[in-house]
Amino acid sequence: QRLIVLTNPFSSQLNLRFANVPANNVKFEIFDMSGRLIKSQNGIGGSTNYTINTSSIVSKGVYRLRAYIDGFVYYATLLKQ
Repeated sequence: QRLIVLTNPFSSQLNLRFANVPANNVKFEIFDMSGRLIKSQNGIGGSTNYTINTSSIVSKGVYRLRAYIDGFVYYATLLKQ
């Protein structure tokens, strides 16, 4: 499995794609660089494309995405513009 961030830097939404269709539900978490959880969102398995509404993230800067997919954890570094 591979996680691809399609909109990086991001503004009001974050578009993600998986190389393979997840068999189970997925969970996304966005953290600031101090490790504080900023946003959490669940997604239903069976799709390769997901969108996270990030309009509540107002501060520009670097963030970390953690994605839980089919028993594995994937990470990506994000830039809020």
